[in-house]
Amino acid sequence: MIIVPALSSLLVINRVRSINRLHLIISYLSTRNHYNS
Repeated sequence: MIIVPALSSLLVINRVRSINRLHLIISYLSTRNHYNS
């Protein structure tokens, strides 16, 4: 019974991490394009 909440929280953490990584990549690309142009 204790395993299920732990797994769900791990999935949520992984999802947040992937979203943060995407946000960082997008912001990095947008700033680089801004400086190039």
